Order: sequence, then structure tokens, then C-alpha cells
Amino acid sequence: MEKPLSWVLIERTCPEFQLNAWDFVFAIVACIGVIFTCIQIGQFQKKKKEGSTLLGMLALCDFLICFLYIMTYFTTSVILYFRSNVGLKASDIFEFYFTALCGHPH
Repeated sequence: MEKPLSWVLIERTCPEFQLNAWDFVFAIVACIGVIFTCIQIGQFQKKKKEGSTLLGMLALCDFLICFLYIMTYFTTSVILYFRSNVGLKASDIFEFYFTALCGHPH
């Protein structure tokens, strides 16, 4: 049986994850960034023969930055706000796969 989480202790030790209006602004910008970079990556894949590989890689980097912001910081803030144990487990699973994929924790 698992020990219950102390959400008050987590809030005290991690004040950067307390949700505020700027978190929503940055999350909206990141979501728009994900959508636009997906469109750009698709366009660059069509023009790959013309030598736009570098631009495609830059778009992929932008996509990863926006996606990782959403999945790590914003998602953690929402989980902490709602005090969701299920969301915390899902976040742990994502972090495990991210660590396995990249070879080091973020």
C-alpha cells in the first residue's frame, strides 16, 4: 500500500508550480507553437528535396520546446492545483519515457 502524498508539503517546497494567470498565457502560446510548428514541419517535409532540412530541424526543435513546456511545467501545475493522484501517475509515466528516450532527466 502506498503512502498518501502530502500536497501541502509539495506546495510549500515547489512554489513555482502554483498556478497563476501567466501559466495559462504561456500554455496558450505553447499550444499555438505546437500547432504552427506541425504545419511548418509538414511544409518542410514536402520541400525536402530543395534543401530545407535545416529549417525542418529548427521547426522540430521549436516543437519539442513547446511540447515539453506543456507536458512538464503546465501539466505539473494543473496536477498540483487539482491535487490529482491519477494525473501525478500519468506525469510520472511520461517522465519515465522521456528519461528513457533522452538518457537523462530534464
